[in-house]
Amino acid sequence: MTVGSRWVYRVTVMADGSTKRQVITVTRETKLIAEGVRARVARDVVRDHGAPVEITRDWYAQDRQGNAWYFGEHTTAYNKHGKPTDNGTRQAGTAADDRGPTA
Repeated sequence: MTVGSRWVYRVTVMADGSTKRQVITVTRETKLIAEGVRARVARDVVRDHGAPVEITRDWYAQDRQGNAWYFGEHTTAYNKHGKPTDNGTRQAGTAADDRGPTA
């Protein structure tokens, strides 16, 4: 979870066979999660021919053994006309997502 790390993927949509471009970048931002965990924010952008389809802020923390733990996300989706829709937030340790972190 080093700040500035970046991963680029080509995503195939199984429903129609189309491909999208996904770029995940670890930011300098952090977010305080339930029970005092300081999580790193990763920006996850999926684009279709350059236009955003979904932009997500994912929250991860790393333990002393180097395992990365996922603590939730906030997602904005975009329709074919570029209009954003808040797709919601899932955060470990809250009523909205009480399952806790997953490795």
